[in-house]
Amino acid sequence: GVEQKFISEKGDLMISVITPQEIQLESVNLPPLRALLVAHADHPLGKAKKPVSEEELEQHVLLTVRGSDERLNLSTMALDRCSTVHLNDFYAKKVAIMEGLGYGWLPDYMMKKELKAKELKIVRWEKTSEHMHYPKLYHRGEKNLGRAGRTFLSEVLTHIQEKEDPTRW
Repeated sequence: GVEQKFISEKGDLMISVITPQEIQLESVNLPPLRALLVAHADHPLGKAKKPVSEEELEQHVLLTVRGSDERLNLSTMALDRCSTVHLNDFYAKKVAIMEGLGYGWLPDYMMKKELKAKELKIVRWEKTSEHMHYPKLYHRGEKNLGRAGRTFLSEVLTHIQEKEDPTRW
């Protein structure tokens, strides 16, 4: 829903992993984000000893963030699922996964501690358990930004040049 809100509210800046349909925008590449397909360690998908098939994955609840765009091309989008639960944000999604309510994609920086502690497990799916996203900061051009927008854009550019690890943001 980011792009729709950007258009309807006449936004100045937008961060998205999906190329917007409005082509007049300028963009700045942000550090890539890695998403992993995970489940709680006690969930059947977290306990699986061998890679699970598409049919096995379809038997479990997929947790997703409301407004997820089909243009993300996540490999789980084509599955026939027994159930999908839509949550408002990634924090709520992580909490639901930690409670063992289902499985889903989470950015790896959000769960480093839980993966290391083996509270969360990467779902060993025969297709893929990892997706890379390449976010960009889109804007209508620096001359169209106000002072706050120009300052924000400048700070982002400075920060990107200084940092190589996006998890330190």
